[in-house]
Amino acid sequence: MGYYDSIRNPESFKKAAVAEHMENFRDMFQLGRCPTAVSEWGRRQLFASRAICTVPKQQLSLLKHYLPNDPNVHPCIEHLISGYGADFNLEMSEPEIVRRCQPDSLAYVWTALIKLLRAASNVLSVAPERPQRIRSRPAEYDEFVSSENMQIGSSSPQRPDSAQASISSLGFVQGLSAPLLEDATVRLASCFTRCVLNYGQPLNKSSPFIQYRDERQTYSYDTPTHTLVRATDDGGLQLFDGEDMKQVAMVEGKRNFKVTINGEPVVSDEVLAQLVGEALAIRRHEMTQNISEEDIVTIFAVTHHFKFFHFKIDEGFIDKYEYLSMEDAETFMMVDSTSWFDINVPEHRKQIVSHIMGLMAWADNKQSPVDLDMDI
Repeated sequence: MGYYDSIRNPESFKKAAVAEHMENFRDMFQLGRCPTAVSEWGRRQLFASRAICTVPKQQLSLLKHYLPNDPNVHPCIEHLISGYGADFNLEMSEPEIVRRCQPDSLAYVWTALIKLLRAASNVLSVAPERPQRIRSRPAEYDEFVSSENMQIGSSSPQRPDSAQASISSLGFVQGLSAPLLEDATVRLASCFTRCVLNYGQPLNKSSPFIQYRDERQTYSYDTPTHTLVRATDDGGLQLFDGEDMKQVAMVEGKRNFKVTINGEPVVSDEVLAQLVGEALAIRRHEMTQNISEEDIVTIFAVTHHFKFFHFKIDEGFIDKYEYLSMEDAETFMMVDSTSWFDINVPEHRKQIVSHIMGLMAWADNKQSPVDLDMDI
């Protein structure tokens, strides 16, 4: 069983770390056994990072006070959640979609979604006559394609409606011959998130606007052996207060689902290690200003599926984690996450919208603290 699904508490961490002869970062770097790029990290670096993963939930615990009761605050967001109907199909072009959808923000979301569904549909429709050779790929790209029912309208007769759609059972299908979809994944995440950011904030708000960042950013920090560790994200959410740019959340995209078990996707050790490494890098990067020093949030996107991660990294942890023995239970990085949400399912779209709006409310409160007992 992978790290994400098995290391739930200090006891399970210690038992597995000792059994597998794991070591801390200081020892690994001294012996040259740790890559400097977090995209190349794996299980050993997860233990060195002292990550404890909670059971995924439908709501991210960090945002429980900020998730709106009803995210339909603007007609555009209402239409984003409800979808575009059964008259759309996989063969439609972007001009056709734009002419049918207003505002354009919705059209760009559906165009990006259709591109991914079309690619996955093409993968499913090809039945190879002989076994295919599986080629190795660079570590930072060798993850994930899901292929589901390709009907895209929320009212499609072959698609469960919002009342029937199960958040915990998405029917993932593993794809081994997927096209390169990482950029398309990031584009869909960008279009969807932008739509929520642009229409979910009142124009007369007193606090600064939260905006989507397209530019990839690289973060780095020095290790005990003076080795520079580096990580690069795929975009993010940021707040500009007129003087400083503060990071609210990172975005990380992968092109496909590499592993599934009984139809459910698995967060592999390599992917989790990269996410953990990025969180450590942004936490320790001297030039980065975060909306919260100890709370790092990542929006993880795989084709048209989202998962939200929260990494709790306090100052006490930063001071000690690189040196601690694997048997030491003094401090850990807590990793909370949500279930998988599928943009192709209405009820899941509502959950994604709710979490993005929760992130906005959380960031606004970090800028100007308010009483959390109020009904948001």
